[in-house]
Amino acid sequence: MKPIREQVADAISANQLSRALDLSAQWHTKEPRSEEAAYWFSWLLLRHGQSENALKVLLKPELSGSNHPAVLSQLAHAYLSNGLSPEALNTANKIDLNVINQPQLLNTLGNVYHSLGEHELALKVYTKISKVAPANIHAQFQLAMALNHCHKTDESELVLNQIINKNPGYFRAYYHLAHLRRCTDESNHINQLTGALNSNQNNSDAIIFLCFALFKEHHDLGQYEQAFSYLTKGNDQIARHVNYDENAALECYEKVTELFGKTASSNHSEQKNKEAIFVLGMPRSGTTLLEQILSMNSDVTSMGELNNFQQLFLQQAGVSHNKTEINDALDSFLSDPTKLNYDKLGLDYIASTRPKSGKTPFFIDKKPYNFQLIGFIQRALPESKIVLVLRNAKDVCFSNYKQLFDAGKFPASYQLKTIVKEYQLFKKFVGYWQQELPTQLYVIEYENLVTDFENELKKLISFLNLDWTDKYLQFYKKPTATSTASVAQIREPLHGKSVQQWQHYSNAIGTVFDEL
Repeated sequence: MKPIREQVADAISANQLSRALDLSAQWHTKEPRSEEAAYWFSWLLLRHGQSENALKVLLKPELSGSNHPAVLSQLAHAYLSNGLSPEALNTANKIDLNVINQPQLLNTLGNVYHSLGEHELALKVYTKISKVAPANIHAQFQLAMALNHCHKTDESELVLNQIINKNPGYFRAYYHLAHLRRCTDESNHINQLTGALNSNQNNSDAIIFLCFALFKEHHDLGQYEQAFSYLTKGNDQIARHVNYDENAALECYEKVTELFGKTASSNHSEQKNKEAIFVLGMPRSGTTLLEQILSMNSDVTSMGELNNFQQLFLQQAGVSHNKTEINDALDSFLSDPTKLNYDKLGLDYIASTRPKSGKTPFFIDKKPYNFQLIGFIQRALPESKIVLVLRNAKDVCFSNYKQLFDAGKFPASYQLKTIVKEYQLFKKFVGYWQQELPTQLYVIEYENLVTDFENELKKLISFLNLDWTDKYLQFYKKPTATSTASVAQIREPLHGKSVQQWQHYSNAIGTVFDEL
């Protein structure tokens, strides 16, 4: 009989993951001090959605103090899967990149850094993978993404073209190639994209990625009728597999307002921490632009889109952080409002942002959907600043429709009618918070920022108690890495090209936006 490690490897190779999990459990039981056994057992537990157990395996006393790269990379992954971002980053940073050469371990480490928004560190890891495993197309793609996030556009373009040449069926690469920069009559990929689409009419991934790419390039060229036809085809393909639960979204609003009413007069936090600046709003409303501008101040650290506050909110309710739906947490708090400890929530939130925060007086948390929890943020961190970005309803709805988000994010965005419903719910939240927190919430309109940039910005800077610097006006020159879908746009000076952009497609959109 083969050694058990080989049996585990064979089961994984055959995609018999349940059998592999059982075998790895036996292996770990027999050899509790084996770092290899612990690695594979934890890895397989994560694959089966058992994130808490995956973490427990690696935290057992038998493995305490292990510096084995496999254990550390998997431990960082397990911490991240349990919503423990600071621990994940601290653990990942213990790994000496010079002594790790296995592509799988490097890929795990790179994914941890990418998920944490540490794109410069991710770039170092993916650069090494590309050297030790040059035939690994997925690793090459991750390298291209890291290069783009770090504003190395030319290098990213080179790698994406290499991927397409080696593997014409890697359709995700075409999409990102189209989005690296604005295309022109002289420089575009329309013939290449059209040819690939015509050859892959029965491939769902091809339809999605190639249609969104073709929309973007035809849009750049002002060919709006063709652009919209591709956009509709790509979104329709995704909408077949995505469910937007309007009732659950509405329930969330009703439960949030009910819970806030029950806790607003008691159990307030006494936290005096002033570090956090929350920038929030609908996705594609201009939150990234504002984050980029404010981070030009050397007193401000840009933290990107943090899930920390919602994760801690769920955690305090006793709900798994893996759930994206917060209704269960709201139900838990509504049944016993005393469980919502604002003081602990504020303390835990600040602690969760370490060690990345704390090096400057302020940091920005730019999680758009934090607009659902504005009141709870204010109660937990009463000295923090909350900035809500508003944008023309039709522009922001269309901008969501034309954006290909990561799988599972913003399920309303793939049909115009559901985007309209989501926006109407957003406005209900905004109206409620403006009524409840009239002085604590600063509202800035994207269109006003575009048309009267300096004056609007000075008013916001005053609200935030930041010093003025002319560097704000040169925000597009800042090389800081970013995770946002707007990575290309923030490299450009401020302009009004996105204002009333939806009107290019008004005939095709028809009456869907009339409700707005």
